[in-house]
Amino acid sequence: MNNCKCKNGLCTLNIPLFKNLDLDIQEKLVKNAIYLDKKVDDILLYENDKVESVLIIREGRVKLNKYDKEGKEYILDILHDGDTIGENLLVEGVLSNYNVICITNVKICEIKISALLEIFKEKPEVALNLINVLITKLNQANRNLELLHENDAMMRIIKFFIDRYERLQEKELKLTIDDIAASINLRRETVSRKITELQKLGLIKREGHKSIYINDINGLKNYNN
Repeated sequence: MNNCKCKNGLCTLNIPLFKNLDLDIQEKLVKNAIYLDKKVDDILLYENDKVESVLIIREGRVKLNKYDKEGKEYILDILHDGDTIGENLLVEGVLSNYNVICITNVKICEIKISALLEIFKEKPEVALNLINVLITKLNQANRNLELLHENDAMMRIIKFFIDRYERLQEKELKLTIDDIAASINLRRETVSRKITELQKLGLIKREGHKSIYINDINGLKNYNN
């Protein structure tokens, strides 16, 4: 852990919450940020932990999850390069309602909420950026909820793949069968069987245990049982 030293310039430049700030303000934020280099399965935040910082994912992927009383995992979202964690909890002392777990090696910049609140006082217009970010996240949460209301297992999986493709703009989805099952509340066996069917149709290709390639996004969008 040390002061943030982003190799490609300010890590805030491509973050919706910060990118419209004056460079001197961004430099001030980054100067006081903490750099974290985390490994696969490291836990950045536990459910019910006090949230004291906003985390910027510079590189890698993390999952936001919860466990029920029986230990079953539910993945709320999977975040990647450029995403932020904690900006929806910008009140000091608020408790997290999910765990944040690294699913790859991850490079993080941590900015204290207290520092952000000071910026808000100096630059009230930053609140507009925050509102836009929160609206985007709310829309994503609504899409996730709509997906879970899909009764057909195949269509639920297809809609999940389409959503990940459109968010990432990448054909490779670095997800395990367990990740997918926990994200869309289906049994692992069901997900595995449906993925095999989609592979036979040439719409996707599974590479090893942790990657799925979208071969035909239009085919997925036009799929009809």
